[in-house]
Amino acid sequence: MNVLKQERLKECNFLIEQISQNGRKFFNYQKRTGKTSRLELGFQDRVYFIDGYSGKRIYTHRKYCRWSGFSEGGTLKS
Repeated sequence: MNVLKQERLKECNFLIEQISQNGRKFFNYQKRTGKTSRLELGFQDRVYFIDGYSGKRIYTHRKYCRWSGFSEGGTLKS
């Protein structure tokens, strides 16, 4: 597993956690599901977005397809 990629994911997840606790609280679904969205490494060191609301694992590097289970909104996806 790529150590540098793991460190970047750790920093990204920290940033997502901070965003979820402040302002409009994007990524925060503590009241509904008890979870916060996050990023994780999967098969072949691919980065996946774990949706905090749906709980689905989404591979976001596909440009022209629907992200099934993505509930964060079009602005974030763009």
